[in-house]
Amino acid sequence: MIILLLVLPVLSSFATSLTPLELATLAQERAPVIKMYLEQQQVAEAQIKQAKILANPVLTYQGGSLKAGTESGRVTDLSLMQPIPWLGKRSSRIKSQEFLSNLSKLDTLETKLLLGHRVYLLTHRLAHQMEMEKYNKQRKERFSLIVKYLSTRPLASPRQSLEKDLIESQIRLVEKTMNELTSFKNGLLNELSLLTGITDLEVKVDWAKLPASHPESFYSSNLSQGYRIKKMNENLRLSENRIDEARVEARPDIMVGVNYRQENVAPVNHFYHGQVAIVIPLVDRGQHSVQAARAQLRKDEAGMKVAQMDNASELIYSLEALKASNRGLELFPLGLLSKSSSRFSKAEEAFRKGQIDVMTFLQSDNQVHENINLVYNSRIEYLDSLSRLELLVGHHMEQN
Repeated sequence: MIILLLVLPVLSSFATSLTPLELATLAQERAPVIKMYLEQQQVAEAQIKQAKILANPVLTYQGGSLKAGTESGRVTDLSLMQPIPWLGKRSSRIKSQEFLSNLSKLDTLETKLLLGHRVYLLTHRLAHQMEMEKYNKQRKERFSLIVKYLSTRPLASPRQSLEKDLIESQIRLVEKTMNELTSFKNGLLNELSLLTGITDLEVKVDWAKLPASHPESFYSSNLSQGYRIKKMNENLRLSENRIDEARVEARPDIMVGVNYRQENVAPVNHFYHGQVAIVIPLVDRGQHSVQAARAQLRKDEAGMKVAQMDNASELIYSLEALKASNRGLELFPLGLLSKSSSRFSKAEEAFRKGQIDVMTFLQSDNQVHENINLVYNSRIEYLDSLSRLELLVGHHMEQN
């Protein structure tokens, strides 16, 4: 399913701080793609009402001259006929429209679910970029102070000059990283603005409170609750009804009506009578429509098997990905953030005192930077794998 990114009206010009779940809910309410699907539901509902309406009556008029013996005059015939579907034709058509309406509703719910997951994950990625941007800004400030300190040393030796050059090179690398982070962050902000209609937003993410996963048995036993399977089931019911709809086309239609005839001769004659007409399906018996409907049913049955196989495969992959991401959470706990910051401070102090060389100091910085990034990345990977599982069973994030 493809999510459309359409521009929303500006809803706020002030910074708004929202949680991932709040932003996801806003997107599900405001995104233009949701309005598009809601309008499609209105189309489907109108088509049900249209299917319940009888066909228009047929009014016929005939006129001509009449001669009866020595008398002559005009004759007029008026008839009003109402086609009436019977033998299950009308009910089959209504059922087909009802199934199409159900599919439209499922499309809307699926789109809301996908959109909610997308915004939820985008919000966490945005928070990750902001944290790394803030940390790299601190790195640059620290390195700049070190360069300033190294510049104050009189008669610097070649080794000391090299140390200063290496630190300045590290500053340029940090600036490059910051530019990349800012660019990615702005892209995420723009996407969230398009989806939620908020042009200036701030996000509140509690990294210590990630949504919990369900037991494995829950996912394996609830695969049928995913929207792909629900839609395939509805398509199967529609195809089965299409077969019935095609079959009843071989049954005759009837028309009932009234007729008035006037013979304008002396004396004037008036005739009133009822009529019943039967449309006999001699040529078009819907036989090819039945064949097409049966072929569609076989296609949908095959599609259901493919969807079930895909879901089973996706379940295995996603469960393994969840296990791996849980191990990542254990390897890179949030407590590592403060430990890494403390470790870098100690390395910086040791470098200033000349207890470690510049290469050891820079290696310490790179390791600390990598550890901090992995702490957040491990949480993003966990949410990605959890999202895939929740989508399989038709659940919203944090719906536990």
